[in-house]
Amino acid sequence: MEFKEKLKKLRNDNNLSQKELADAIFVSRSAIAKWENGNGVPSDDNLKEIIKYFNLPSDYFNESKFDINLYRKLVRRRQIIIKSIKIGVVALLVITALLLIEILAPSIGSEFVVDGYRYRIIDTKYLFSKGEVKLIETEDESDELIIPDTVTKCFGIFPDTFKVKYVSPAVLVGKSVKLPRYFEGYHKNTKISDYYLRESFIKNISVSEENEYYDSREDCGCIIDSKTNILLYASENYFLPKSVVGVASFAFLAFMYNNGTKFILPDNIEILDDWAFGHYPGGINLEDNLMIDYYDFSKVKEIGSGVINGIKVRNNSTIILPRTIEKMDYTAFGIHIDNKNVNFYYKGSLSDWNNIQLKVRYGDLKNMSDANEDDLYFLEGNNLYFYSEIEPVEKGKYWHFDNNNQPIVWN
Repeated sequence: MEFKEKLKKLRNDNNLSQKELADAIFVSRSAIAKWENGNGVPSDDNLKEIIKYFNLPSDYFNESKFDINLYRKLVRRRQIIIKSIKIGVVALLVITALLLIEILAPSIGSEFVVDGYRYRIIDTKYLFSKGEVKLIETEDESDELIIPDTVTKCFGIFPDTFKVKYVSPAVLVGKSVKLPRYFEGYHKNTKISDYYLRESFIKNISVSEENEYYDSREDCGCIIDSKTNILLYASENYFLPKSVVGVASFAFLAFMYNNGTKFILPDNIEILDDWAFGHYPGGINLEDNLMIDYYDFSKVKEIGSGVINGIKVRNNSTIILPRTIEKMDYTAFGIHIDNKNVNFYYKGSLSDWNNIQLKVRYGDLKNMSDANEDDLYFLEGNNLYFYSEIEPVEKGKYWHFDNNNQPIVWN
């Protein structure tokens, strides 16, 4: 007879409950239950109390302390086995749950349709997803498109909710569109117009009032960076608020298609980012009747590379540069000029020109006077004139406005 059986028989023969025996030998009732179930064994002190309470011979339990110790080892081994089985069952359940989640949860790159809008998942998390999607297609053929802030889809047991952060340009073409609350453009931490909206000719555009990055202040038909006041995109039906201080890459592409042969920049614009009025070479080709042959850069302070890149400039075109220029990229006008004999009319003196900071391929030059011929190759075959209201002694390098407010060289 094992220890657990002997102890239970002793208690029953003396008409004792587990609680009564536990109180008698100063242990808990659960300790008695474990001993009788074989899930535990008393310590030497507890064993002595049992023998003393029932007035038993010291060798009553298997007549040897060694046997009790062996029993204790067997009980501990059984406890370890039971614990290991429990851990294994829990681990198996966890692995099964993870496999089910992996099977049922949406994966990055997968697509789904809700209310006629097709979305592609670009970021997700397992269970109760708060991921991100890109709207890539819509069955909505109306001229006005309102894109939801979030979209919910049930892939398994639980619904997954995604923020709509990106929109395919093809969805926007030819429409008046309101971009959602979480819209962030195509690439995180980059200007929205880069690589993104440059070929989307949108009738009108606005951004949700709750968007923390962009706004369309004064119903201007533009996307504007709320913190920097930089114009990021101008739709076909736009006007430029006075609060806008700069133009990002490709932001004015729609404007370029709609403005014939004369371009005069508003005087509140101080910054022109790379390719501000164009697109990458090999992109959209403009027809001859859309070519621009008169540029007035008003009060710009900074001019990036290829600001009118992709636009072919006619022979004898006019580019008026303001005296306010502080910094200019050496390719600001160089990349786009296929034809030569372009006339640059600078509203400052030679001294002012030489003080302009020039960004070149190997860094920034302190001023224009440090530049070599390679740095100023956009002037090769073209004409640069400096402003003078009074007819200068030296002819051929200076210009002024005539009575019709047109630039003319002093002869």
